[in-house]
Amino acid sequence: MGRLGARLLVLGWSRLALAAVSLGLSVAAVGCAPDNRLGPSLGQALVDGPIRAYASEQALLIARASLPVAASTQMSMGAPRDLAAARTGWRSVRLAYDRGAAFFFVATPALNQALDGRFDDPLATTGLRQLEPALFSSAALDAARIESLGQALATSAVALSNATPDPANAVTLSALLGSLSAQAAVVATKLDGSDSPYAGASHLSIEHNLVGLQAMYQALAPAVERADPVLHQRATALLAALLAQVQGLPSVDAVRNKVAFLRDCGELSAAFLAMGTALGLSVSAPVDVT
Repeated sequence: MGRLGARLLVLGWSRLALAAVSLGLSVAAVGCAPDNRLGPSLGQALVDGPIRAYASEQALLIARASLPVAASTQMSMGAPRDLAAARTGWRSVRLAYDRGAAFFFVATPALNQALDGRFDDPLATTGLRQLEPALFSSAALDAARIESLGQALATSAVALSNATPDPANAVTLSALLGSLSAQAAVVATKLDGSDSPYAGASHLSIEHNLVGLQAMYQALAPAVERADPVLHQRATALLAALLAQVQGLPSVDAVRNKVAFLRDCGELSAAFLAMGTALGLSVSAPVDVT
């Protein structure tokens, strides 16, 4: 592990999403109040159980993929050792991060800057997005910066793999639903390719965001289906339709109907918010996409 030392601690989430997320938990007056055994209590148990387990699996994949990135960016005779391997590893880290991002953000929000490193954040100095131009752009190679960013990425990734399974990093059902809603809305903004301008991985990021949303929703579905079967069917259909529009494509330009994709993302975002109402919660997820 070289200079990584022992085990460490920090995280991130993606893009200009959730910067403005405000979340709350309260009982809502909706027709018939749901039975706590089948409503919020069941939903919270699913968040604490299979959803946290899924996010922890992604965090472990991130950590495992980040260590070769750090090793490959270490300098040998003044130049990084293996840029091709570092680029491959970067993609693996990025996609595993995209799959778990909605959970990571609310579980360990303080780690966001360190692992993600959004382009639009002037305080971001490390993370996936900061490493991307160093690895993939046509600019002159800055070997020292690549090595520093590679080490920082591994430090944050190992920290994330330690923090995500820890129940002390509590995630409420309302907070997760707000985060899922926000990410569904932000996925649509990636169609312009600006999410990954150097590696050209925006289409993959979209796909893996949706894979993660689908996996987390499938774990939560028993609670939603009992509360509102029609809403469950709608969310399931939207996730399948969105994935069908992007899976296997070579770039964002290959998405056939961007208007339909944007519409479906908006409807999915609204569906996650509606789940809060169905479960007797107050959920909100305003997203700044300016």
